[in-house]
Amino acid sequence: MLERLLAAGLAVGALSNAGTPLQTAKLEKAGLLERVPMLVGVDTLGVGKPDPRVFLEACRRLGTDPARTAYVGDEADVDALAARDAGLVGVWLDRPGARRRPVDESTVTGVHVIRSLDELPGVLGLD
Repeated sequence: MLERLLAAGLAVGALSNAGTPLQTAKLEKAGLLERVPMLVGVDTLGVGKPDPRVFLEACRRLGTDPARTAYVGDEADVDALAARDAGLVGVWLDRPGARRRPVDESTVTGVHVIRSLDELPGVLGLD
């Protein structure tokens, strides 16, 4: 999926509630740091998601307009809904399994819900 996004000319970056050094090391170990820069960690502004400032700072560093920036995350509240509330396009990657936190799905409104990253191009209008 990453290659497809980059080939379409989209800017890609990472925003995390973990510390920047830890996440940077993970991206580097996975061979992704060159293509997915670590933009904002919880240590960048001293706050993390769902605070809207972290989403807006990530957009500023990425050089994108928040209204034209999609944020994809696997938690409905601190990822997709928080991104929506910050003015971004929220995308909830709703993966089943033990790590999925309980969610009242009736409260997940105004965001895109996908079950697989394979669905992301449709959300972004890349199909």
